[in-house]
Amino acid sequence: MAVAVTAFATLHLNTSPAAASQNSTWSFEEHPHPLYDELTEEEKKNSDVLAEYPLDGMSPCEADLLATYEIYLRRYPGFQKRGNARTNFTNWKNYIAHQKQNRGTLCMYKVPFRRLDAITFEPYVRKDFYFCGQYSRIPYTPLEHDAYLLIEEAISYAKTGHWSAVTTLVASQGEDHVIDLNPDIEYYFRKLIYPFAEDVEQDRDTSHLEPMLSAERIRFLDDAVTKRDFEAVVDTTPQCKTRADSE
Repeated sequence: MAVAVTAFATLHLNTSPAAASQNSTWSFEEHPHPLYDELTEEEKKNSDVLAEYPLDGMSPCEADLLATYEIYLRRYPGFQKRGNARTNFTNWKNYIAHQKQNRGTLCMYKVPFRRLDAITFEPYVRKDFYFCGQYSRIPYTPLEHDAYLLIEEAISYAKTGHWSAVTTLVASQGEDHVIDLNPDIEYYFRKLIYPFAEDVEQDRDTSHLEPMLSAERIRFLDDAVTKRDFEAVVDTTPQCKTRADSE
């Protein structure tokens, strides 16, 4: 179980998606993560046990994500010997974020929000710090920096267009949350969801946002969605509205 404990420790390190650029020569194409139907019976059994009996303080989603990571570590023990645990875990998450049929992907998208929801109501995160598409200001406290890293992770997942990543993002936002998206940012992400089934159409619906956007802006956003150019949207989104600080 030593490997699992190590993986659990990395799960709670706040890591930026930018850490993926620090990966050395490891190739995920040459060392692919198996989809669930490609697992051996032993891997399925070990994975199910770990997910069913998580370590103390671990949410069901964190346990499922850890079980998925455990499979990769056991298949490729050489992966742990490269770089450091935090960078390896970040690189692996960025890789499987694009695997639509991976068991751990759905839960991975939700993990940052568990901490973000808690951080939102911490006294060391002032209400005037939040993400709307840009940041209202730079983070001042260590906890605000933690929130920044978690937001960056969540946004990196939403940029994949995966239904679970986007819907978790838009459902978590709010006027008192550290995420409160501008209408054009939410429009972009909703339109980015790939329509793999009829029941996702309600999540792609932007009719409540369109009255807040000009026809020109909507055309710009639709073009950005086609090009998957989130940066163009961020560069032209309005600044965050001023919130009263509540220390």
